[in-house]
Amino acid sequence: MPNLTLEDIAKQAGVSRSTASRVVNDDPNVSEAVRSKVHEVIASTGYHPHAAARSLASHRSWMIGLVLPRTVSSFFTDPYFPRLTQGVAQACNQHNYTLALFLLDTKEDEKRILPRISHKGLLDGILLQTAPMDDKLIDRLINSDFPVVIAGRPFNCNGISYIDVDNISAAHNAVSHLIQLGYTRIGTITGFMNGTVAIDRREGYIQAITEQGWDVEDGLIAEGDFSENSGYSAMKKLLPLKPDAVFAASDTMAIGAIRAVHE
Repeated sequence: MPNLTLEDIAKQAGVSRSTASRVVNDDPNVSEAVRSKVHEVIASTGYHPHAAARSLASHRSWMIGLVLPRTVSSFFTDPYFPRLTQGVAQACNQHNYTLALFLLDTKEDEKRILPRISHKGLLDGILLQTAPMDDKLIDRLINSDFPVVIAGRPFNCNGISYIDVDNISAAHNAVSHLIQLGYTRIGTITGFMNGTVAIDRREGYIQAITEQGWDVEDGLIAEGDFSENSGYSAMKKLLPLKPDAVFAASDTMAIGAIRAVHE
């Protein structure tokens, strides 16, 4: 049925145009029975609301920005980022939002892109992958008075909405499992120590070791950067010290570490 209008949908559903508009724009002040009836008509007719008209009526852009302050190469080689993007895209689809992806590869990218994405009207909100300790990106976005949620605990949590796992407990549990298996000389490959994930997972490792009354050997702590190559290089440094087990702070670094062991 070509060139359907919202009036056509309202007529077929037996409701007013304003009610059909509220359903299309996810207004909560509509009964479930009416909402279901309108959605049935929309599904059966293949109607798609005009994006510009929908934004004008709802005062929303229906777009969420995912901002990744990482190099483009790490986005495609680290499995974490595709999984993160997939999850965000699925959530956007469920709520009829469009996902816009921004890869900030350099400081110049930040200067050029940030004013655009924080401009009111382009996006309804931003999900930001947490930035390194010395990066002012989070501060700039928060100060822009724009809706922002951080994926990963930022260094300064005051007044900032964020989602994360308990990285200290996770690392502690992993190392404790190795201890329960009978390993006593356990090394670790950390992430680059300019982010909370790396710092917290290192802390979990230290807690598990010191709970046994063991000394923490600095030589058994090798720093990586969450890449496979850094895991390989870090493992090469650890092997001469003869650890009987190693806790890697990410799967990607573990792959590199295993490659070094096999050699």
